[in-house]
Amino acid sequence: MARLGIADDEAAEKLASAYSVWATERDAKTSLVATLRADLDVRRSTVEVLERDLAEIVVAEQKLIEARRDQVHHDATAVQMGRLREALNARLKPDLEARASSHLAALTENRYPILNLDDAFQPQILDGNAVKAVLSGGEEDIVALAMRMALSELIQERHGDPLTLLILDEAFGSLDADRRSSLLDRLSAMRGKFEQVLIISHIEEINQIADQCLYVTRDPRTRSSVVSDVPPEGLMV
Repeated sequence: MARLGIADDEAAEKLASAYSVWATERDAKTSLVATLRADLDVRRSTVEVLERDLAEIVVAEQKLIEARRDQVHHDATAVQMGRLREALNARLKPDLEARASSHLAALTENRYPILNLDDAFQPQILDGNAVKAVLSGGEEDIVALAMRMALSELIQERHGDPLTLLILDEAFGSLDADRRSSLLDRLSAMRGKFEQVLIISHIEEINQIADQCLYVTRDPRTRSSVVSDVPPEGLMV
C-alpha cells in the first residue's frame, strides 16, 4: 500500500469508500446521459414530424389562398352572369309570353288567351284578371305543350340558321277530342316554320294531317319491333 501512497488501512478504507461513491455517481450520470440521448432522439424525430406537418400546412395555406382567389373570381362571374341572364330574360320574356299565349288560345279555343311567366319563368294561366291557381292534369299538359311550341319557334328564329325539325312525343295523350283537333290545326299551321314535324303518338287522328305515317308494331314471333308504312290490320286511316 505504501507504493500506492496509502499510509495505512484506514486510509485505504477511505479511498475505497470515495471510489465507491464516485463509481455510483459515474453510473448514475452514465444512465442519465443514455436517457437524455434517447430523449434527444425522440425529440429529433418529433421535430422531423412537425417540420413535415408544417410543410404540408404551408402547401395547404397556399391552396386555400388560391381557392379563395378562384372563389372571388367565381362569385364575380356568377354576379355578372346573373345580370346577363336577367337582361336576356327581360328581352326574351315578352316575346315568349306572346307566342305561348297564342298557342294556348288556339289549343283551348280562346278559353285561356293569356299565359304569363313569373319571375322564375314558371307559366301561369290568366283566367279573367286572376291567375288560375289550380290546373287539371290536361290543362298542365296544354300549358307545357304551348310553352314547348313557343320555345321551338323562338329558338328557330334566333338560332341564325333555320331549325328544320320539330319533334312531339305523345303530345295528345291527355287531351280531349276537341283539344286534339285544335292541336292538329295548330300543327298544320306550323308547317311553314319547320321543314319536318315528327309526331310520335298512339292517336289515330294524326293520320288526317300527316304527309307520311310510319307504323311500329311488335312481331310476337321474334319479339322485335317492326316499322312499316303500311298500317296494321284493323287500323282506321
